[in-house]
Amino acid sequence: VELTGIGVDVGPGRLEGSGRIAGLDTGEASVDLALRGRFGETVADGTIRADLLDDRTTVDFEIDAARIDFDELATLAGFDARSPASARARAVSWSVFPTARAAEPVARGETAALVARGSLRAREARFAGLTLTGMATAIRFEGGTVSFDDAAFELHGGRHEGRFRVDVEDPGLPFELDSRLSGVDVNGLLSAFRPDLADTLHGTGVLAIDVRGRAADASTDGTVVGRAELRVEDGRLSGVALLDQISSALSAASGRQATTAFTLLAAGFDLRDRRARTDDLRLRSQDLDLDGRGDVTFDGRLDLDLTAALSPEATAGIVRQVRQLDFRVRDDGRLTLPIAVRGSLAEPEVGIDLRKVLEDGLGRKLKDALKDLFGR
Repeated sequence: VELTGIGVDVGPGRLEGSGRIAGLDTGEASVDLALRGRFGETVADGTIRADLLDDRTTVDFEIDAARIDFDELATLAGFDARSPASARARAVSWSVFPTARAAEPVARGETAALVARGSLRAREARFAGLTLTGMATAIRFEGGTVSFDDAAFELHGGRHEGRFRVDVEDPGLPFELDSRLSGVDVNGLLSAFRPDLADTLHGTGVLAIDVRGRAADASTDGTVVGRAELRVEDGRLSGVALLDQISSALSAASGRQATTAFTLLAAGFDLRDRRARTDDLRLRSQDLDLDGRGDVTFDGRLDLDLTAALSPEATAGIVRQVRQLDFRVRDDGRLTLPIAVRGSLAEPEVGIDLRKVLEDGLGRKLKDALKDLFGR
């Protein structure tokens, strides 16, 4: 059967095209279609071949889109974390079947298995509020799971590679994400993803994420567990003058600008319970180095305990005004101080752990006294 013109309204979208159906009398029918679809801002052309067998349906496809908006498509399909599972299922079935039959249950045993595989290319895509360009990915649907493998695209000057999988038959929409973004403009990414953090962190970064969670839960971030790695080079923290804040806490102003330039900012994070825990945070700059551990909550609150090692030049300026800190100057001429970083990513607050400083001072004096007493 030659289909010279096809026009189908699918929910709020429309498909148009042509094709052919063969093997209707063999029990092994096949369908070949060339289609153009429009769903809101998404416009795509594609080819589809489906083999309709007794026990399964296999679909092979290629899709080429000028623009695809995953955020809008998820809403149109009913995959919205704010909607109950039944509402999502109803929306999906309404988009495929006549409205009169949308609420009718379909017994799993009466349906043939569906396996779909193909590729998607998009010159521009929208996902989680971010604009991606030059996107290409392999897609597979089997056993209720949709997989986006070898997902590559450009984002704010960086290159992404990774995979994403979600079980669309589970009401909780459990997902897995393995993602690596290299060479990205960190400020551009933060500005798009979290506008409140715009112009706080600049540099060229690498971000690697390996997480799993449930996309349909009321609080998606509460289900996220996994691991993240961050590395930013040749950047700066705007509005955060770490040396000034350390100096002010010691009543020794340094007169630097309200920014901190660095050559490296890196950390590995364990993600769980709406927070990211790090044991290896590192910052390297001309004025000071930071090393330590602590938590960053998903809403941006900071709870970090770090050790600051100031440069010999910065050390000399501070010790001239606070001579009691002589005992904390190492043999290499660098002053070390325990500091606490609280507040938020947008407005971090830096303070000196004076209790630890005093305890270390008393311990040093006691050690020196014992050395004088016993001669060693």
